[in-house]
Amino acid sequence: MAKILIVPDVHGRTFWRKAEELIDVVDQVVFLGDYLDPYPHEGISKEDSLNNFKLILNFKRAHTDKVILLLGNHDLHYWPQYKNMWGCRRDDANFDAISYLFISNINLFQISYKIDKYLFTHAGVQQGWLDTINGKKKVWITTAFKLDKEYNIDNLNDLLYDSHNALWMISRERGGRDTYGSCIWADIHEHLSYFEPPIPNIYQVFGHTMTYPDIYKEYINSDFAMLDSQHCYLLDNGEFTKITQ
Repeated sequence: MAKILIVPDVHGRTFWRKAEELIDVVDQVVFLGDYLDPYPHEGISKEDSLNNFKLILNFKRAHTDKVILLLGNHDLHYWPQYKNMWGCRRDDANFDAISYLFISNINLFQISYKIDKYLFTHAGVQQGWLDTINGKKKVWITTAFKLDKEYNIDNLNDLLYDSHNALWMISRERGGRDTYGSCIWADIHEHLSYFEPPIPNIYQVFGHTMTYPDIYKEYINSDFAMLDSQHCYLLDNGEFTKITQ
């Protein structure tokens, strides 16, 4: 299996630069999204966050085939299609500049990445969400969808170009009204609490949800790895190793 370096939620932080150091010793680098919208208490300015994002884009351009940039909820609310959606900490002062960076580099981004049995997204995929957007499951207070095709874990990237709000489904765990959160919004508690089996033969890797009280700790079980801990991780031979130096 490929040796993969995983970069969880960035939010203006610079820990991702470990990827620059390790680019020649890994087979793939996968960013899990959320590049902007820093937390105020961390002392990262919005301007610093924007400049940091530009460095990530340069890194991707320098290693186009080796670096994967996934999109998170803090990225998609800069998309014109979603600009009227609620977006926590969205940088409205720099919205036009950020939106331009995303749209002018749209070919550099994707919603998901799958290799072998591993599926990488920002927040993880639930079968219930897929069944809902495909019209196979009717649940209370969920947006009605009329999609042109059926979606599965192999064509999630096509959702980015369809004119509907399937990616902006938000569950009550995150303050929304939907039964299931999308693959950019699902909370870890949704993956842990719903009485639905995991997607067969798939191991999911995502970020999005910091664990409390220890926000620097990952959550790894037999079905998924939630790695939103402000550190990079190396996935090698099925083992996750946190990069701390």
